[in-house]
Amino acid sequence: MILTITNFVQISSAFYFTYSDDTWEYLMAEGPDFVKAGNVESYTVTGKLLMEDGGPVHFYFWVNTQSQQYERILEDDAFPLMELGGHYPAGYTYSKTYQITIPSDTINNSYLWIKIDSESRHFSPVQISLVQDPSYDDLQQQIDNLNSLLNSTQSQLTSTQSSLDSANTQIDDLQTQLNNTQSQLDNAQSQISNLQSQLNATQSQLGSTQSMVNNLIILSVIVIIAVAFLGLSTIYLIRKAKE
Repeated sequence: MILTITNFVQISSAFYFTYSDDTWEYLMAEGPDFVKAGNVESYTVTGKLLMEDGGPVHFYFWVNTQSQQYERILEDDAFPLMELGGHYPAGYTYSKTYQITIPSDTINNSYLWIKIDSESRHFSPVQISLVQDPSYDDLQQQIDNLNSLLNSTQSQLTSTQSSLDSANTQIDDLQTQLNNTQSQLDNAQSQISNLQSQLNATQSQLGSTQSMVNNLIILSVIVIIAVAFLGLSTIYLIRKAKE
């Protein structure tokens, strides 16, 4: 009889298989949820009887590799067949941990399976681990590293942007100072031009005044000469009249 394992589950730490009925208090197999090809991993098979049983319980692990499908990588008897009609007593417990080497050519993203059979029950194969490289944890670590790098880069970008904003503010301040200085220079140049115009006008007026002064001096000399001549002429006429 083939029984489909409806209580095979995946929990946060591992896949596992568990079964119970009127004979078995539990029959379990568990191991890591993610493994890598080439690694050695630990798997534990345990069972406890509710009532006596003669066994056997046989199991094997298998994977699909690049060269072979259904390659068995470990098999054993959890409850070997009792000889001469012997039975395991109720309450008998079996527990053993196996070190299993995952073949290096196992197909990536395929499963490691376990097949368990007892004398009266034959279970469907169950996925016990996912063979994955890089694993989910590896990818999550890469994502975390990239997020850390992104945050660091974002922080550096923010710092650089702040420095750039500060530099732009300084440039704006210097540009304002330059504009003010240029305005003052233009005003000073305008004042110099005005003063130069006033100086030129003053020099022109001074030249005109100097010319007038020269003319007045010449006129004064002429007047003095004329007055002197007139005086001498008058004296001469007076003397003539007395003779």
